[in-house]
Order: sequence, then structure tokens, then C-alpha cells
Amino acid sequence: MLARLPSMLLTILLCVCSVQARATDPADAIDTGTVSQQKQVLAAAKSVATMFKAGRYAESWRLVGPLLKAQTTQQEWVHYVSALRAPLGAPGASKVQGFGFPTAMADAPSGQYGIIGLETDFANIKGVQEKFVFQYVDKEWKLVGYWLSKKFTIGTGHAPNSAFEADGFAAAQLQR
Repeated sequence: MLARLPSMLLTILLCVCSVQARATDPADAIDTGTVSQQKQVLAAAKSVATMFKAGRYAESWRLVGPLLKAQTTQQEWVHYVSALRAPLGAPGASKVQGFGFPTAMADAPSGQYGIIGLETDFANIKGVQEKFVFQYVDKEWKLVGYWLSKKFTIGTGHAPNSAFEADGFAAAQLQR
């Protein structure tokens, strides 16, 4: 396992899309959306995650929005997503970490975006942070970004706040 660690770290650090979910001004309040928006984005993320879990990366292309399709091909998409996820092993339980609903994002046109952060336990690495970014297009949430990250603590120091908070979206529990 330790011999594979550098390879796994490099794979986790790869980024599928250049759309970044950061608030334009740190002083701006973060919109965590309505309960309805949260449920819609959660359902969209579950659809994508189900395809990923089954290794159906090519089929997941139909859930990708025009913003991401303009930046990559289906073949590149399949390669990058499989390269990101393969070293992690089979996904297990996931827990919602937060939602964000910005209207402006770096390197992207203004629009309606939905971000959901999940903490997922994979067979080979526990506590991986998955971030799905969707754009509301033609009355559907379409995937325009996907990231994986994992924090490692070296030594005995206290780990910094959540990457989700640092990236500009609040941890909001889905209200039922």
C-alpha cells in the first residue's frame, strides 16, 4: 500500500475540469439554496455517482453540461475520471458535506450553478472529499466539474478547516 501511495496521491490531485467553485469575494455570503434545489442537486450527484460506481464513465457523458463538453472530449472524460477513481477502489458510504448555489464562478459564464460536497469512503482510502459542480441548463442540472481530494495530516498538528469552507461554500445539512 505504501509503495502505491505516491501514485494514488498524484491521481487524486488530477483535476477533470477548470471550472472553480470559489466565491468572488470572501465577504460574500454563501447561498446554500432551497431545500428543493438541494434535493435536485443531490439527485443529480447520485445519478452521476451511480454511473461512476458501475464504471459506466462513457455513459455518464450524457449527464455532462455544455460548459464541460466545450473543454474536453468524451474520450478524455472517460480517461480522466477512470484515472481519478481507479486507485481508490470501490466506493462505499457517502455523507453530504455541504451545498453551494453561486451565480458566478471563475472562468465560467454567469448562470445558475449547484455544488455538492460529499465525503466518501472508498475501499482503499477513507474520507475522500468528492465535489460535484452542476449548471442548470434547459431545466436540468448538468455536470460541469468533478474533483476528488483527500487531506493528510503529517505530525501531530491540528488539520485546517474543511476544504469545502476554504473553497467558498458552506456546509449546510439537507433539511427534510
